[in-house]
Amino acid sequence: MTDSNGDRGISVGDDSVVNESSARGNTNWGIVTGRGSSISGSTASGTQRGSSGDGVGIFLGAYATARGCTARNNVNVGIEASVTGGVAIDGCTAASNGSTGMAVGNGGMIRNSIARSNGFQGISLGGSSVAVGCVASLNDDDGFAIATGATARDCSSDNNGRVNTADGFDIAEAGVVLDSTSTDNSGDGFNLTTGATVRGSLAHSNDDNGFELASGCVVSHNNSAENGNHGFSATGTGSRIMDNIARSNSGYGFFIPLIGSGFHLVGRNNTQSDNYNSDPGGNYHGEIQNGIPPSNPLSDDPFVNVDA
Repeated sequence: MTDSNGDRGISVGDDSVVNESSARGNTNWGIVTGRGSSISGSTASGTQRGSSGDGVGIFLGAYATARGCTARNNVNVGIEASVTGGVAIDGCTAASNGSTGMAVGNGGMIRNSIARSNGFQGISLGGSSVAVGCVASLNDDDGFAIATGATARDCSSDNNGRVNTADGFDIAEAGVVLDSTSTDNSGDGFNLTTGATVRGSLAHSNDDNGFELASGCVVSHNNSAENGNHGFSATGTGSRIMDNIARSNSGYGFFIPLIGSGFHLVGRNNTQSDNYNSDPGGNYHGEIQNGIPPSNPLSDDPFVNVDA
């Protein structure tokens, strides 16, 4: 253990190994590893902001690996990885840090990890990074911030946005979320920027929309229920909205207005205790049929939507 050891509690160079160690109450950094290093079973807590303005619990150099580590009560980021990428974080916990819980640069990986009660975002993924099996809960801002081309799969985001109005998943251009859950967040469950994709996911009891779409997005095989505004809100253009279910949302199940050109493709969706917006406009919109089974079970429209 290192206790209040100055600028860096534990600092190792390239290709080094740190096992079962603890750094507490240091200034600027708790634990710092070089390129290609490995750290396991270690804890950094109470790191303060010094003259260089850091206060990071654990900092990982490029291509470093952290397994089974904990960062808590640090004044800045809990676990931060080099922006140059290739870092792997596995089975780690970041809790009650002053800024983001975990942040990786381009091409990083976060697996089976938990970010809880942090002062900014729970988990931040750089471009083309991947998160699998992770949980972001009770963070002050977004649960997951997903950069261009990054992917989250089998992840859960709940009760985020304690201070700021924030989303469970904030997904940048060409970002992807698969088989994930977003519940009880203060903003949208899933906020999709241009060209983003969400499949096989659940938005439940979020304060705003379950799914908010910009332009050119793909949402399919999702479930949006009991959200404070619309189940699916597509205010951009040219998105593909297929095979989804909306149930008991406060607004429309599917709010899909006509805006500009590049209309949406909307089909094979189902509403339960919801309805479609009254004017789907010039979108390529499948027939809307009432009831289950549909009022016209012989319809030959391959994009038929069912309003139950």
